[in-house]
Amino acid sequence: MGRDLSMVIMGEQSNGSASCAAQLWLTTSGSGIDAAGNPGPRNMRRALERTASLTLLARAGAPAMPRRSLSHSNGCAAIAVAPAGCRAGIDIEVTKARDVHGIAEFAFASGEAQELRWLGEAAATAHFYVLWTLKEAFAKALGMPLLVATRECVFERCAGTLAASVPSSMPWQAIVFAPRPALTLAAVIVYPGEGTTDGWNCQEWPGSAAGVWPCLASFNGGGERS
Repeated sequence: MGRDLSMVIMGEQSNGSASCAAQLWLTTSGSGIDAAGNPGPRNMRRALERTASLTLLARAGAPAMPRRSLSHSNGCAAIAVAPAGCRAGIDIEVTKARDVHGIAEFAFASGEAQELRWLGEAAATAHFYVLWTLKEAFAKALGMPLLVATRECVFERCAGTLAASVPSSMPWQAIVFAPRPALTLAAVIVYPGEGTTDGWNCQEWPGSAAGVWPCLASFNGGGERS
């Protein structure tokens, strides 16, 4: 499997429903986080996540895997639906304090762990979740074991710009959003041949409002690109 090196680009969000657009669905209505930002009891969060996931699967009319990918965190749920013939991967994480340096030293590339050490606590935590969600989304889209993906899907600074090194020769696109101040969401679409999505069709439920979310990073890679 070839390794592709790609530079970060800014992605586009599409509010249309074009069949070639990657669809991202999000619900935070069952969030298991209280007003102070603290997670509720684990059993309550698991029940909320199951309800949110089943609701989104029905609402999105999601196809079977690997075209569809599902993630949930603290009662929130997100689904990515890839265009026909493509593979999807998604991860959503609630941002919270944790030993980001210890996890990075064990599971990330050395350059990624070093960059986290250079950052202040808040910035390191935010950047950790960008990296983690990307790695988990790639693990799902490429069918890789998570620990392999965390070590081999690498996102490091190159001349001040975040660059991706991913063990795949197939064309792919990846994007990271911050749908809420305490949420990080990454999605990946992998193509069997040449192709790209017509943007990212982001939707929130309940309701039918388009999700207009801050984009933290976006990448294209793999295959022959112009």
